[in-house]
Amino acid sequence: MNDTNREAEIRERAEAAAPGPWRWEVNRYAKQVNLQGGRRPYDISIIRFVRWATSGAAPTFLTLGQSDQTQMSERADFYAVPVGGRAHHADWFAAIGHPDAQFIENAREDIPYLLDALERAREREREMGRRATAMVLAVERVTVDQMGEGHVYLPWAAWRVIERAAADLKKHALLTSEDSQEAGR
Repeated sequence: MNDTNREAEIRERAEAAAPGPWRWEVNRYAKQVNLQGGRRPYDISIIRFVRWATSGAAPTFLTLGQSDQTQMSERADFYAVPVGGRAHHADWFAAIGHPDAQFIENAREDIPYLLDALERAREREREMGRRATAMVLAVERVTVDQMGEGHVYLPWAAWRVIERAAADLKKHALLTSEDSQEAGR
């Protein structure tokens, strides 16, 4: 799967999930733990746990399409979907097809993937800044050398382009003192 498809899948999961921010709330008095979402005073229960049979508990998820004012939830088994290649075990082995469950399930892989992509983008930006700085410094060095000999080969318009590029680099924090020293070597 390429990066564009992976990012589209992550975005789709994020947009399908209940609004955030999300937070866990523990009510010791009522003996409840809930994952709440939305903004106060319109909190919604993303996940609540209910008794299931005599000895267990099951998560419940906000019913799809419900507004913040009319919260209804269904136990996780309501959203059970067969696992590919294991449909014959659907009674005792199924996945949860609810968007919030999918968002949580994939977070462990999605977040490191996105952090790695962010780091790669930042490194490309730093590299572009280093290259642009080296280019500006090289042109300035050549033109200063030429000016010392009485020869200036760059027209005034070229100087304006260089000045604008240097200003843009500084403006976008791509031209740092460290970059300037490194490019000048």
